[in-house]
Formats: sequence, structure tokens, C-alpha cells
Amino acid sequence: MAFCHGIGGVVFSLYRVSKLIGEDNSLSECFSYWKKELLNDLEIFLSIDEDIFYPQNSFNKQNPSEKHTIDKCNFLNGVVGAGLVLQSIQYDCDDWAQFLGYH
Repeated sequence: MAFCHGIGGVVFSLYRVSKLIGEDNSLSECFSYWKKELLNDLEIFLSIDEDIFYPQNSFNKQNPSEKHTIDKCNFLNGVVGAGLVLQSIQYDCDDWAQFLGYH
């Protein structure tokens, strides 16, 4: 679901490409598929009340038993990034992306 390394980033990239090249059926199908997946993942993500942990060993190789939780409200890995992507698509306004290097 994440914007940085997840479906949110894929959906946003497809949205930006479609704005650049215009209507394309295969791109449109791909965009629709991944947008639907983002919405499904977001629904699941929001339904989980407990902490969600990153995969073991993804942070501290010297102490593999150390656990790190995902910040659900984070821009890069949480609902804020996913929400921003969905709002950008809904209102066709993505000028905020220049901050991240999208042009």
C-alpha cells in the first residue's frame, strides 16, 4: 500500500504516465487494476487494530530479534501517502509531487 515502495507509488506513477501520453487502453487497464488493489489493501490495512511489524531482519541485521512497527499514518509507508495518491487522482491535482522530484 505504501507510496514509497508499494502499490501507492505504482498507481501514482501510472497516473502520471497516463497524463503525459494520453489515453491508452492497456495503460488504462493496468492503472484501474492497481488502483483497485490499492483500495483493497487500504481497506485491509485500516481494519487491523494491532501493530503491524516490518519483516524480521529488515532493519537490524546484528539483532534479528529486534522488531519495528509500521507507522500507519506515515507518508511513505502509511495511509497519508495512499490518501494523497487517491486525492491526486480524484481531483486531478498532483503539483505536490514536484517536492519529491516528479516533473
